Amino acid sequence: MNVKEFILRKIDQDGEVTSRDIQDEADITRQSAHKYLKELRQQGLIRKIGKTKGVKYVRDEPGMNTEHSIQRTYQSDRLEEDKIFRELSLELHLQKQLTPQASDITAYAFTELMNNAIEHSGSKNIRVVFELKPYDLVFHIKDYGVGIFAHIRDSLGLDSEREALQDLLKGKTTTDELRHSGEGIFFSSKAADIMRISSHNLALHFNNRQDELYTQTRSRQQGTTVEFTVSRNSKKDLSDIFERYSGEEYDYSFSKTEVTVSLFTEEEHQFISRSEARRLLHRLDKFEKIVLDFDGIKIIGQGFADQIFRVFQREHPAIDIEPINANDAVAAMISHVKSK
Repeated sequence: MNVKEFILRKIDQDGEVTSRDIQDEADITRQSAHKYLKELRQQGLIRKIGKTKGVKYVRDEPGMNTEHSIQRTYQSDRLEEDKIFRELSLELHLQKQLTPQASDITAYAFTELMNNAIEHSGSKNIRVVFELKPYDLVFHIKDYGVGIFAHIRDSLGLDSEREALQDLLKGKTTTDELRHSGEGIFFSSKAADIMRISSHNLALHFNNRQDELYTQTRSRQQGTTVEFTVSRNSKKDLSDIFERYSGEEYDYSFSKTEVTVSLFTEEEHQFISRSEARRLLHRLDKFEKIVLDFDGIKIIGQGFADQIFRVFQREHPAIDIEPINANDAVAAMISHVKSK
């Protein structure tokens, strides 16, 4: 822990601190103590009260309805995501600015997403922005590496970055199975109020406030940018999110996924072929339950339905496949192939 971090923690614990406290407990000179205190004041993190020998230092914290932001650029070599979060959390005084639930979500999502940037992007530098807005906490993580969708495409031997994006949506997608489970992005996207992942010319949007999930083509950018938003007053419990996609109660094994079918085709509201079904089912054999959301799909072909609900189901009898939001035509085709 560096001296400035120590000073902030000391103030959070005791409410105030003096220069003498810092000298004695950090075992530094008077000149050094004043130097660190001055730097924290210039950063707007503490303020001085009193005069001469009675001078004390207290938090100059942003109010619940004020905006405050921090920007940092880090060299990725030997970077540790938990230490970065601890540093930024202290500067923004997040423990007092967020509900306990929002604080837990922010800590989880930031460390998971930052770790992905550190270990997989191949970027020498990573830029982080934390924004404390009147009602939301927003952070951005920007790297200048290979790009998340390109990295998944190349590592898994997929045909395109769009296929990589589709694979990422299912959860458990990892390019390093010995060190990562591939769950971090999936659970972060469920915990967020809003989350956007953009890389090269693709952007993936999760808007849980509006129950929307969609992709977008955009102007090409280098590397990957992740933007994460959570309400400062969030009451969403992280453990409830884990349980929703787990097996037995209190078993946090990631065993269930929800797949929005419409995001797996570039055709207009329809799936016809077995090859489309195989692409949709790629790597889904890792789950015990698959929820297929057919919202917006007008028609499916017999081959597509047969590949999923008869062939794949016969090959994986222990997997529960649940179709939801199917219109009458889609539901009829599913029933037809199941009856065979």
